[in-house]
Amino acid sequence: MITVASGRAGAGMIAAWAACAVGLLYAAISVYWGLGGTWLLGTVGGSVAKLGRAHNAGVIAAVWAGRAQADRRRAALARHS
Repeated sequence: MITVASGRAGAGMIAAWAACAVGLLYAAISVYWGLGGTWLLGTVGGSVAKLGRAHNAGVIAAVWAGRAQADRRRAALARHS
């Protein structure tokens, strides 16, 4: 069972959970794009969106590289927590 502290600590936990949820949604979109999806691709800019819609291997590799880097950062933060 998760309990939430009151006051500033409670607000901090709410903010932490919200940040976690946003991060997971961001990661899910990256995985979706890495698998070749095109939904919301227009939000990243004209020329990059065109390359993504064309399933350009360089763009897909960049998405997966970014995802791998995020995983390494998260693991490093977890080790230091």
